[in-house]
Amino acid sequence: MTSSVPLGFGLGLREPHYSWTLHHRPQLDWFEAVTENFIGSGGKPRRYLEQVRKDYPVALHGVGLSIASLDRPNLKYLADLRQLASEIDAICVSDHLCWTRHMGQNSHDLLPIAFTEGVLEHVISRVQEVQERLGRRLFLENASAYVSFACADMDESEFLAALCQATGCGVLLDVNNLYVNKMNLGVNTQAYLSRIDPEWICYMHLAGHSVLPKVRVDTHDAPVCDMVWDLYGQAAQLFPKAATLLEWDGQIPAFEALRAELGKAEAVHATALQTLARPVLPTLTMRQPAAATSRQREWPELVAGFWRMATSQCHVVPGDETLDLVAKDLATPAVVGMNVYADAYLLRLQDALCGIYPSVLYVLGKARFLDLVRDFLAVHPPSETSIKYVGRALAGYLRDDCRPLLEDDGLSNQLLADLAEFEWTTSDLIDCHNGPPSVPASALTAISASEWEQVRFSFTDCLRLVQANYAVAPVIFAIDCAEAPEKPPKGDFHYLFYRQNEVVSFLELAPPEACCFNLLQQGGTFSVACAAAAELTPDTNQEHVIATMVHCLHQWLRVGLIIDILGCDAPVTKSTTASHVKLAVPANTGP
Repeated sequence: MTSSVPLGFGLGLREPHYSWTLHHRPQLDWFEAVTENFIGSGGKPRRYLEQVRKDYPVALHGVGLSIASLDRPNLKYLADLRQLASEIDAICVSDHLCWTRHMGQNSHDLLPIAFTEGVLEHVISRVQEVQERLGRRLFLENASAYVSFACADMDESEFLAALCQATGCGVLLDVNNLYVNKMNLGVNTQAYLSRIDPEWICYMHLAGHSVLPKVRVDTHDAPVCDMVWDLYGQAAQLFPKAATLLEWDGQIPAFEALRAELGKAEAVHATALQTLARPVLPTLTMRQPAAATSRQREWPELVAGFWRMATSQCHVVPGDETLDLVAKDLATPAVVGMNVYADAYLLRLQDALCGIYPSVLYVLGKARFLDLVRDFLAVHPPSETSIKYVGRALAGYLRDDCRPLLEDDGLSNQLLADLAEFEWTTSDLIDCHNGPPSVPASALTAISASEWEQVRFSFTDCLRLVQANYAVAPVIFAIDCAEAPEKPPKGDFHYLFYRQNEVVSFLELAPPEACCFNLLQQGGTFSVACAAAAELTPDTNQEHVIATMVHCLHQWLRVGLIIDILGCDAPVTKSTTASHVKLAVPANTGP
């Protein structure tokens, strides 16, 4: 298996800093990229990652592996991860010691595990399989936790030690998470660090967290606090060769502020090395299985109970039977800790859907939109690894299954469905993979008059044709400009979305033009497509329809939608013939 680790001091690669990073080339040792932001992505995100990789080493850090899940490993995810890591020559691949998935659904949260012999055996088998499929060493991060399962044969550091010894995997030591768990769960940080062999460490994470009543939450939206800096200094003495990565995921400041915060890490690290006093580590041996006790619960039972709580969209109250799963004598009360997970599930998904569907949010208002999200998630719980796909089914749900939401305004849910389809298509195309280059705008002039009837066109994958029952484009434009939109008219509207130069745009097509495009995209000949379009405009002569369709082809060529022209003998890259072609469509040609 391949194995390498980063060196020095790095930052998380985040979207607000993509352009700044490429333009300024800041002095930095390496970057860490969130795996799920780039798996399956093309377009701008992937281009930025590839360009950053030319100047800096990049590590991949995931949140979707769900290594302790009862579900079988997602083989497509692992294949895509292996390919991505190979393509960017990732210096290491990491994820979290947790689970996120259950019975095909995804919480998009890092859920805690029980540190029992049975769970250890289960995770060992999963790590072994994942490392074999990735062809490289896997590093697992200690996650923040807000509760601890009542049944345990060991603590987390003993669990990690046994896991590393059995599988050869490594540790991504998150110092902030360790401190959060000290305050929430009473973890002994000194004993924890003493059990970690320096050879297991790839690098350390630093981040800020939020202090709430009776609980600390790992939010990554603030500077590193003094206590975490102190713990980081101790960790640096123990693991002087380990690299350091600063995370900041919420309320992200300017890049210069992040670099200044990373500068503090460099200073703390340097001071720690000047007073290097590494304690003697205990001899580490593989644990012997503990004897089962009457209070021990099997992992499937714990997972099922915890999952019901975490995804129920309801608060846990004192006396809830779910509380029997977790320890009651911790600094963070069990009911408080459980509700961190219960709240996080809904809040995280609401935030994602608000970002994808700002126009639907505007039209409904926040209260009704959040009610919609609750109802939608009950019918369409998230199942895909990346949270960016959580809203894929919203337009269909609004169209077919949702209770009326706009009846007081005299509008049907179809308007919301049209808005959602418009916004989802825009979001989806941003990540569309780049396809073959388009043919030049002059390509139509290479088609002879005799070839036009049978000519066919191949289109880029970076486009979508959306049919709407309302004119939603002006509504979205007005909302984008912070203006109150007018009530949109009903009708038959067609929007041809495409991505050109990494910007998503659209063309509004008349019904005959949309009909022609559909048939051409399905492989129909130009004559068949024109005949079908002509049937939609019986009062217009055929030559006018043909001229309109040829004009559309020119327009589609100009914006790069056509990648090949079939049935034309002349090379499409060269043109010498006239551009005005007369086509006689056979009268008996149908769609």
